[in-house]
Amino acid sequence: MVQGIRTLRRAPGFAFGAFLILSAGIGINLAVFQLIDKVFWGPLEVRDPASLVRFDWNSRSNDSQTIPYPVIEFYRSHNRTLSAILVRMDATDAGGIVWGDDPGHRPRASYVSANWFTELDYGAELGRVFREGIEDKPDSPPAVVISRGFWQRHLRGDPKVVGTLAKINNRSAVIIGIVPPNRIPEHDSSLWLPISQIEYFNPGAPARASWDFNVSRTELYGRLAPGASLASEREVSRSLMNELAGIQPNHPILQNGGWLEPHSAVTRFRPADIYRRDLTYFSTTGAGMTILILIIACANLSNMVLSRTVERVRELSIRTALGASRWRIVRHLLAESAVLVSLGSVGGLVFVYWASKLMPLFWENSPDFTPDFRTVFATLIAAGIAVTAIGLLPSLKVGGRDLTAAMRDGGSQVTAALGRTRMRQVMLAVQLGASCVLLVLTGWMLRSFHRMISDRSVDAENVALLSAPLKSYGTQDAEAVEFWRLVRDSLATHSAVDGIALVSRSPVSQGPTTTTPEAQGQIITLNEVDGGFFKVMRMPILAGRTFEAADTHATSVILSRRLAVRMYGTLNVIGQGFPKATGRRSIVGVVEDTRSLNDPNASSSDLYAPLEVERTNPMLLVRARNNPASLLPLMRETARNSDPRVIADAHLLSAEFDRREGESRALSIVLSILGGLALIISCVGIIGTVSYAATSRRREIGIRFALGADRRSVILRLVRQVIPPLCIGILLGLIGTIPFGRMFAGSPFFIRPFDFPVFFIVVLVLTAITGAAATWPAWRAVRSNPVDLLRNE
Repeated sequence: MVQGIRTLRRAPGFAFGAFLILSAGIGINLAVFQLIDKVFWGPLEVRDPASLVRFDWNSRSNDSQTIPYPVIEFYRSHNRTLSAILVRMDATDAGGIVWGDDPGHRPRASYVSANWFTELDYGAELGRVFREGIEDKPDSPPAVVISRGFWQRHLRGDPKVVGTLAKINNRSAVIIGIVPPNRIPEHDSSLWLPISQIEYFNPGAPARASWDFNVSRTELYGRLAPGASLASEREVSRSLMNELAGIQPNHPILQNGGWLEPHSAVTRFRPADIYRRDLTYFSTTGAGMTILILIIACANLSNMVLSRTVERVRELSIRTALGASRWRIVRHLLAESAVLVSLGSVGGLVFVYWASKLMPLFWENSPDFTPDFRTVFATLIAAGIAVTAIGLLPSLKVGGRDLTAAMRDGGSQVTAALGRTRMRQVMLAVQLGASCVLLVLTGWMLRSFHRMISDRSVDAENVALLSAPLKSYGTQDAEAVEFWRLVRDSLATHSAVDGIALVSRSPVSQGPTTTTPEAQGQIITLNEVDGGFFKVMRMPILAGRTFEAADTHATSVILSRRLAVRMYGTLNVIGQGFPKATGRRSIVGVVEDTRSLNDPNASSSDLYAPLEVERTNPMLLVRARNNPASLLPLMRETARNSDPRVIADAHLLSAEFDRREGESRALSIVLSILGGLALIISCVGIIGTVSYAATSRRREIGIRFALGADRRSVILRLVRQVIPPLCIGILLGLIGTIPFGRMFAGSPFFIRPFDFPVFFIVVLVLTAITGAAATWPAWRAVRSNPVDLLRNE
């Protein structure tokens, strides 16, 4: 090892370049490992996770992960097999939370039981957390615990905020503590409030009194007492629910045989249960992309190490003559590579450490990504792979030659034989193939993202959206109809409003889907809208008309162009029945497609039905004549005047498009960076390969010049050696994109796997850059004096 360090000190340029390449390759892999490990695979970081259970509601008519609060209260007071009961409710289900004076500042908040933090061993970094016997008292002063990310982003990390008053829903609360990111998946709240104080922050919200699953959506957790088991807890749960059904005979959820079913929290929070789709995308994508970077880096350095080792054939032959065995030579060369990999691993760990410090700037409630022993273990694995690829393969290649014979000819024959080795070409093909995969994926994502932002088929720029959590306040159907009538009539008379419409969901969100044989397997997305929707969204009516007051959900539908053509073969479908088989409803209109709202690859169609407010929890779309942002305060104020209890949310529809496109935008940026990095590393390898070829063939080049060859022919001869690995690399790269293309063809990215313009551009770019990278060192080599080239070194 010491000798390896001394050898590298004599080549500082090579050592520094190798350090940078390895640090980037290993560091990026470790960063992605940290992300996947902490978010998906990491252990549940709570006290005694084996005894922690989560309860779901299990019945013949309604299975749910949330439970009415009165059921929890009964279970809390009668259960004797749990040492503690923990409760959490998303504040949105209680009516929502507004921070400060800005009605648009609505951080994610959770109502929790007073023992939430202490039972999970989830302490405060500053101040304190909620405590039983204090925050759960009826006369306890209002309190709030904030997350570290929220504190740093919105309160500038000021430690003096602990103990001060905050304004929440126009009510005062004391900030009592600041906590690190949450320990349980999907609980990344910014604010934590005592569940006993729901009525203080959300007056009129029946969240703790209602038996309705749509109103009281509470999560229940428990900690098994010593000696208790999941099996015994299931028996206790069934018995208590039978008892409760006898006490409350008028509640259907109990009379249908519903009961609380406990699950192990350790298995319940595993990715297979919660993050199935995200795990598939991010684990496979992240690991696949970053491993490609490591492969490129290792192949590049393997070529560099082989070139440098070949130049030292005379030195190694002398060592052999002095008694060094073949394996001693291999160990000596391997030690130098081990030093490089060790330095690169340290650089990778430093990269991950600094990335963990920067992560909270981009992810408010991000987990703690500080490297731990699992990261160190992953580093050792990456280092072992790198040492094998960078050091062992070139060392065995050189060590396997007859170095003793190299003493007789100064090493020229051995050097020439090693210079022609196929290993160099294989490593170069691997680099180019991996680069091709990354570039194709980058092209796919950029094309998909461009389709999303340029082909919406609707005009969302001047549209604002108003939503009101009426069900959180127990609003009945007739009251909801009256609320939305008052809001709509009030806004429609304003001079800044150009159009208004009620819809069952945001146009950006994915609605319920179905399919019929007549649609030829195409997915049909159902949209419930009123007659003003198409005007507000600037969607042209191609045939027929929009909805009128006489139309109902059971009698009328409007089809998108694609659905009409697929099912009926024409746009002339007005008056025909839908679906074709039964014809229960009449088609009154055909509108233009909105393919990029849900599927930019046009694999789905839209079906529109008249909105019935009493059947849904609608939203209001408002088109502004000029600036839609100026309407947001008016929309909130109008909703508040219609029902003072309601904390309505008004925001721009374009902001929802931006958030929806965020995944594709982020992945496009990441892939562009990785693709550019892969291309740079590959170019370094190409330059090194051609430079070495020119150096090892100096005498041959000199002879060719002496025989009258021109520089152009010599340059072409040197560059020609990269053509086979380029062709093989492109072929392997295009084949390697097939599994990724299938994975990304669906939601949420909707790429087109066989996008031939992308293939053509990638092949063209890769060929051009490879040619340029190979030509530059060849041109530099032929500029030398032919007499100097003929000198025997």
